Amino acid sequence: MTRRAIVLDANILVRAVLGERVRRLIMDHAKNVSFFAPDAAFAEAREHLPVLLATWTTGRVKLYLAPEDPAGTDEDSGPQNRP
Repeated sequence: MTRRAIVLDANILVRAVLGERVRRLIMDHAKNVSFFAPDAAFAEAREHLPVLLATWTTGRVKLYLAPEDPAGTDEDSGPQNRP
């Protein structure tokens, strides 16, 4: 069987990070499909994620920001804790 390839854009990358459905679809098909995303898609997703994450709970923000941004792991970070 020929392995298929899919190129992901920034919107799909964001949905894979923020949601469950796209991430699950990628994981379910990873054995049969190669997924690629250009650097520009990752850059665009990184640009928009902080705005989208601002509406999330501290726990969920910590989950996604901890690997690259240690400041994002602070318990008091995020707009939901600001006066």
